[in-house]
Amino acid sequence: MVLEDDILFNVDVDTIFAAIQELKAVGGCDVFFLGYCFVPHCTKSKFEQLGKYIFKALDNQWNPSCNHALVLTRFFIKGYMEMDDVMYRDTSNDANLMNIMMANEVSRCVPPKPFVDQDRVNLPTNNENYDDGKGLRCTFESKI
Repeated sequence: MVLEDDILFNVDVDTIFAAIQELKAVGGCDVFFLGYCFVPHCTKSKFEQLGKYIFKALDNQWNPSCNHALVLTRFFIKGYMEMDDVMYRDTSNDANLMNIMMANEVSRCVPPKPFVDQDRVNLPTNNENYDDGKGLRCTFESKI
């Protein structure tokens, strides 16, 4: 799990732990966004519910941003670290990750709502990502 230093938990730690345990049990996801924002194709994309807390994108057009709270598989981390020129690109880190996921057809999942947000009030952005927690987001709370 990778967490940035400006996070806010929207759910208790037991819920996050249960989601990670479920993810490990069901598999099928290389990147699990515990927090996410700017999901423009939310209503057009198709998702498969893999478990109570796991919703997998079924098309390559659905790409969340805001990688402030990620659970990554060893498979993804190994591939990411072995890529050429991955560390320095012309776009933000969020956009880099999105582009890598699209180019490599990386499987991605989200919980029924963002479990983790960023504390923009007390810790403003240094990377020009101004999500205030009210951006476009998919929510599947009615399905749990």
